[in-house]
Amino acid sequence: QTSQFARASEASQEAVLIATGLIEEFHSTRYRFFEATCLTILATSLSGEPKIDEAMAAFESANVTYNELLKIDPTNADYSVEAGVQFMNYSNLLRSKDPTQAAEFNDRSIRLLEQVVEKFPQRTDFQSYLFNAHGARAGTYDALGDHREAVASWSRALQLSPPKRRLEIGLLNALSLARGGEHTLAGEACREILKQGDLAGADLYNLACVFGLADKASRKSI
Repeated sequence: QTSQFARASEASQEAVLIATGLIEEFHSTRYRFFEATCLTILATSLSGEPKIDEAMAAFESANVTYNELLKIDPTNADYSVEAGVQFMNYSNLLRSKDPTQAAEFNDRSIRLLEQVVEKFPQRTDFQSYLFNAHGARAGTYDALGDHREAVASWSRALQLSPPKRRLEIGLLNALSLARGGEHTLAGEACREILKQGDLAGADLYNLACVFGLADKASRKSI
């Protein structure tokens, strides 16, 4: 798998060089957009090798280009979608190093993608990007200990979730509720999950863990 990421990195680097040449020759936003997309693919490939420092540099170069494109045309849906996904991917890499800055990029990602989904409600692919972005945002705010904000994103992710992911997201939402001291709401969320029935052993174990955490929070509040 590492070799696949390495080949993807090589191809992406070549694409970035091509885009740079086109920009120098034609000075077109079309090729700036192409360059930003190639940089995002390059950064994602490098992070898989993993070459984290190089990946961060590629992400940051893409950030600069997307910021410039959004200033030129803030209503462009293509720019908003690609920038929203880019900021989400960057935040995932940044979270362990600087979760506060990662949260800023999570929030930017959500703002861009929510606007696009509102404008194009029929686009299920945009909804999928937004679902992933809310999951990423929730993970960052959980890492920061801001479980209220995490729950806000888990709740939105539940609204957007495909059926096969609802159990997983529901458990994560219940866990954030319990961690945030919302033991009553956490218990209610777990009971809703139990109503689904046909749960695997691992799911039941995770539910038991959330119930235990909620009970512990409840005892502390007495």
